[in-house]
Order: sequence, then structure tokens, then C-alpha cells
Amino acid sequence: MEFVGEVTRAAIAAHDHHDLMRRVTAAAVPRLGDWCVIYLTPEGASTAETAIANVDPAMAEWAQEMRRRFPFDPHARGGLAAVARTGTPELLHHIDEALFDQMSSQGEHGEPDARMIADKFEPSSAVTVPLRTKDGLVGAMQFITSEAGHRYDEDDLALADAVAGRVADALHATWMSDEQRRIATTLQRALLPPELPSIAGVDIAHRYSPAGTTSEVGGDFYDVFTLDELHLGHRHRRRAARHGADAAEVLAWTNDAVRSSDRHLFCTVGYNTLIATGGEWRLRTTLAGHPHPVVRRSDGTTGSIGVAGTLLGTFDAIVTTTVTTRLGVGDLVVFYTDGVTDLPAPYGITGQDVERLVARSGSNDSAERVADHIMESVAVRVPDASRRDDVALLVLRIEAPLYLA
Repeated sequence: MEFVGEVTRAAIAAHDHHDLMRRVTAAAVPRLGDWCVIYLTPEGASTAETAIANVDPAMAEWAQEMRRRFPFDPHARGGLAAVARTGTPELLHHIDEALFDQMSSQGEHGEPDARMIADKFEPSSAVTVPLRTKDGLVGAMQFITSEAGHRYDEDDLALADAVAGRVADALHATWMSDEQRRIATTLQRALLPPELPSIAGVDIAHRYSPAGTTSEVGGDFYDVFTLDELHLGHRHRRRAARHGADAAEVLAWTNDAVRSSDRHLFCTVGYNTLIATGGEWRLRTTLAGHPHPVVRRSDGTTGSIGVAGTLLGTFDAIVTTTVTTRLGVGDLVVFYTDGVTDLPAPYGITGQDVERLVARSGSNDSAERVADHIMESVAVRVPDASRRDDVALLVLRIEAPLYLA
């Protein structure tokens, strides 16, 4: 019962199914054996996953390396793979030399893997039980003792089976959540540009990190694209640039598109156009409910850019204002989504806090270094797996006064 309680606490605290597997196996030793192995094969998984714990962590690392070198044979007649496939528990009262000779098979480098394991930790008894949920088998769990004279019996088998039942439900639910998040992240990353354009005279860095507990697609993203020979546009959430249209028209058109979708959605947008003219760079910023970009001048001073506008998708008509900012060599601009600021209490920060964060980076830092600095700040406050919103980040640093085609 104490172990079952630990499994419940592990399920609550685990960041993902990998973490849950590690926590459960660690909780099992030495209470239920000298070794504990989880073999996970949920339907739809491309490969089996394993977690191994031992009373000696160094031994566990060695065993995990053996599993990588000698993967389980999914068609084996005994052991974890067989129990995971058939659902029939396996109790080995006594593991002797003859049994290991029967289990031995040639690995990829020619070594008999079962014999290597036997010589390393001398197991004396083992019990293997299926991980079974209402939807079917998702793997197996194994306990091994190396203690001389200790033999597992039918009571141990019943206990292990009860423990595995509790582990299976928690592990399968966590795996399903991770799989949904993986699919959502893959789809959302497909909305991001595969690469950003190279712009002579401008250093660009970008970062994207999905929320830790979402299974929905449609969060924050960015793009950078050429409007014509001398103009560069930037947006979060939706690309809506039309040839010859100014920012107000683009955002009004996007607002109409969102509202006409009849999906009761809304979004914020930061639409920025970078222009090289008259020997200098000019940034035109139009915001629709989006966080204000932060500019850091070459002398280290910082400030916000833009005027707050109407978020898109809520009203038939929107109000936006375009602001022009002159940029010189060494000036840097940070565009970010609210995943940087809107964190769970007490970790959230304001736009002014972002300014101070940008100001603390070195005046000669590259766009990449500044982007890293901001992402590190987010990760320190809330780990990726615990965040409830995406983070999209774009940093521009002016390196030369003229746009060179």
C-alpha cells in the first residue's frame, strides 16, 4: 500500500511518461526487489521503451546500456517481451545456470547477452507481470532479487500484479498525453518557416518552445519574409501580407478572415516592416493586441515600441496605429509572444520587466545570445513541461547601416 501511494504521487509529479517510468522503478527498489524494469509497448508506439532501476545506480546505467545494445526480442518465448505480448505473468522461483544458458542469444557484437547479465549481478529469482489497462496490454513490469536464498512466491506474484495494474493506468494515461502533445507540436512546428531569410546588415535569431501541457494546435508562431527588394515583414500567428497593402489593411483583412471562420477564435498580431532608406533602417510597427516589441539602443537604453491596438477576431472593426522607429548600428529589437510574460503566479513578468531583461544583456551580444538569455529566463521561472503557453521569440540586431542586396 505504501508503494501504491508512491506510484500515485509519482504520477502527479511526473513531467512526462519517461519521468514517470523512472520514478516508479526507483520507488520499487529495494522495497520489491534489487532490480525493477518497466517495458512499455503501447499500441501505436514505434519502439518499446524501458526504464531500469537498481539499488546501485551505476548498475542501472550499465543495464540500460545493455538494453540499448541488445534490444528485447518482441517474439521471445519468455521474459518481459513475452509477458507484454501474451499477458501471462511469469514467476521464476530460481534462476540457475541452465536457465541462463537457455536464455542466452548472440547480440550485435557477438556477446551472449544473458550470460553477460548473469555474470554481472547474479539474479536469484524474478517475477514478471503485464501492464494491463481497460484498453489492453501496454507492456510489462519485472522485479528481480539478487539476494541469496530469497525466492519470489505466489504471494509476491499477486502483489506485483496488483502494483502493475496501478502503474499501467497512470503510465498509459501519461503516454497518451505525451503522444497528443508530440503530434500537436509537430503540426504546429509545420506552421513555422523552415528557415529565415538572410539579410545583409541584420543579425536575426528566433526561438520557439511549445506549451508543456497542451494538445491543441494554433498557438504562437512567427514569420519573416520579403515584401519587395527593400522591405521585410514580420508577423506572429498569421501571415496575411498582400502586395501593395499597408499594415492597417493587412490586419483589417486578417480580422475579417478570423471572424468569417465562425469558430469564435481571436488572436493578437504584431506586424512589423523593416525598411532601408536614406542610409538608415526604419521599423514600422503595427500592433493588434500584441505585446510591445522592445528596442535596446547601442548605448544600452531600452524602451517599448508601438501603440496598443484591437485584438483580431472580436469586433467587426479594429483600430490600429503604425509607429516608425529609426534604428542604427548596434540597436536591437526583441519581438515576443505573451508566453514570455503570462506565466503562472508568481512567475509572470510585465512588459517593463522584459525591457529590464533585455537591458541586462551585453551591448555587444549577438541576436542569438540575447534570444538565449530570454529563453533561459523563462526556463528558470517555469520549466518547459509546466508552461501553459507557447513562447515565440524573434530578435533583430542592426549590424550595418545600409541594406546590401
